[in-house]
Amino acid sequence: MIKKRLEKVLQWLTLCILLFAVSSSEPNAVLARARKRDKPQAKEIITKFLSSVKLVKKAYDFDHDGDGIIDLTVYPLKTENPDLKTKYITLEEAINKKQVILRENPGIIPRSDPPSSYSIFAQYSGVGYGRSYYPRGGMMGGGYQSRGFSRGGMMGRGYGGGYRGYGGGYRGYSNFGDKSEEMSFGKEIKKEINFEDTEFAKSQYSQNIEDLKVKRDRTEKLEAKIDVLCIEKWRLIEESRMRGEPEFFSYAGMASPFVRKELILFPNQKNIHKIIAKELRRLNIYSRTSALTDVFKDKDIKEVIDYYVINSKYILKEKENKDISGMIIKTGSGKILCVDIYSSPDLFKKMFPQLMQSAALVVYSGERARRDDDVEKFLSKLKKVEKLRKEKTETTTETYRLCLPKIISEALLDSDKNGLRVVHLEAYPRS
Repeated sequence: MIKKRLEKVLQWLTLCILLFAVSSSEPNAVLARARKRDKPQAKEIITKFLSSVKLVKKAYDFDHDGDGIIDLTVYPLKTENPDLKTKYITLEEAINKKQVILRENPGIIPRSDPPSSYSIFAQYSGVGYGRSYYPRGGMMGGGYQSRGFSRGGMMGRGYGGGYRGYGGGYRGYSNFGDKSEEMSFGKEIKKEINFEDTEFAKSQYSQNIEDLKVKRDRTEKLEAKIDVLCIEKWRLIEESRMRGEPEFFSYAGMASPFVRKELILFPNQKNIHKIIAKELRRLNIYSRTSALTDVFKDKDIKEVIDYYVINSKYILKEKENKDISGMIIKTGSGKILCVDIYSSPDLFKKMFPQLMQSAALVVYSGERARRDDDVEKFLSKLKKVEKLRKEKTETTTETYRLCLPKIISEALLDSDKNGLRVVHLEAYPRS
């Protein structure tokens, strides 16, 4: 009898606990669903972005070898609602202006067969504005081993969020406009000093400024670890270190669309070495250390790259192309090579020479397998996004794989005070 009563009491208590849990969680669940409805989701943002993309009527043909046969065609693209407010700077610009300094990670322990690539350090100088954009397939020469980015992203952060949560410049300061550290220090001290005082006061003021600059240079510079892939196989890091080679990197250029597509499919270290070997054979380049950056040392390849970079500039200058923010590139054989679309026309124009350089690496080798890809149909298929897959990244940006049957595509999304938006969307035919 006692046992039965205890069982009933336990059942009653269990029922009460369950009812309490449901009643307390229901408001939170409703609130979460409401928030989810209020905040635009990635699929909605990407679908809306793609639906606004349209072809410009005019296409542009190029014949780099002068044989009368078209080698490459550019189809400009526009978006109905371009991002005209956000100011971007490319990584190439940031390195040239010393806003970002890339160097080897001094703490790495070299191995003969590393499971993955060795990360590098990015040091932010605190001058200039905003974050710097780097593309998938962007390559850096120098260091102890050449490196490349397996996906695009944003480096540094002007609003204080930073790469992996770090600030965009020196600690506690923004990279934007007149909020740089030097001006902030100057303003703080200027309030305390009266310039009508003696010459000693003036000299003391100048000395204070210099002391603060020295202190900042020694203690306040910020570094963040950046995940990259090695794009050079045989120049071992330990040997380079012992030889005293420079530990700093310079921006070399962008890999071909063939490599960029592979970086979407299989972004791992073992696969990239196989792809590099294949790419060097295709371009007939001998590299003692199997470095992908060695393609830019070849005289003939450099001439072809220069042809496309220089002779394509007029596309951006034509009146009807004022706000173009992307393009589709076809080879002379009729095959669609790649699609690159940016939300910002300004960022697209900055990346345009690199995109043409990337395409030049394909047409240089003479792509002659005849096809007749329809540009409008390809763009129409790209817009039919049914499913997304979020890729794991170590950055503040978000990368989504567009699951399409005959197209390989990924979109890079970024967020700031204006909300989440597409920065760059790239696409390639699966075969």
